[in-house]
Amino acid sequence: MAAVLQLFIAVSMIVLVLEEVRYKNDQAMAEIVAVRSEKEALQIKVLSTEEQCRSLYDQVRLTEGLQKLMRNCAAPSRWWCNRSASGPWTDGQRRGPRRQQRAISHCRLFGIAA
Repeated sequence: MAAVLQLFIAVSMIVLVLEEVRYKNDQAMAEIVAVRSEKEALQIKVLSTEEQCRSLYDQVRLTEGLQKLMRNCAAPSRWWCNRSASGPWTDGQRRGPRRQQRAISHCRLFGIAA
């Protein structure tokens, strides 16, 4: 009878140890899931922020380019003037007809009267 009682106590101890191990494993798994979820959220935030930065950078470049075109188209004498009455060629003729045509087409593209 004593052997049966000792066996029962030993089995109960093993069951208790296994329950404790299972409980700790469940806690560790829950922590791993929470960390993975946080990691994914941060990765999405980083990607979103990178995309916003790229978009802002592109906007700035486009705005600067448009401002440059507007300045060039707003002062047509700098780009495609004829010979002035006094004789010397204006700055536009020294740049060549190809550049003048490009400036005119950009002005037309953006709806600026050239």
